[in-house]
Amino acid sequence: MKHHHTYLQPHDHGLYVLISKAQPTNQSMAKTNLVENLLIWNEQGEPRDVFSHPLTGVYLNSFTLDMLKSGDSSKSSIFAKLARLMVEN
Repeated sequence: MKHHHTYLQPHDHGLYVLISKAQPTNQSMAKTNLVENLLIWNEQGEPRDVFSHPLTGVYLNSFTLDMLKSGDSSKSSIFAKLARLMVEN
């Protein structure tokens, strides 16, 4: 199994998330290591504090980091996989 590092960077309206392999950083970022931007809004459409919101914890704990995918470990959320499954079928 390959291990990963998760980097979180809060910004004005959300949270940047980067999941990378546990290797020294390179100057160039691999295509599979995309930065995700997490945003949460309330019922009135106003942005919420993502860093301390309980849904952020649920989302970050839903990553299937050690499930193999084509000889490499997957770095995506089970929620994203379920949504993709629903769209594709």
